[in-house]
Amino acid sequence: MLTVETPYKKVSEELEKIFSLKIPVDSLERMNRDMSVSVIGVNLRET
Repeated sequence: MLTVETPYKKVSEELEKIFSLKIPVDSLERMNRDMSVSVIGVNLRET
C-alpha cells in the first residue's frame, strides 16, 4: 500500500527504516509496473 499512496522516494526511505532495505526508486517503479500487469491479467480472467 505504500507505493500506491506515497511517493516512491518516501517509500524507499520507509522501507529502509523498517527493514534495513535500500531499494532505489526506479526499482520500486518497475515492481509496481510489473505487479499491475499481473493484476490486469487476473481481472480479465475473472470477468
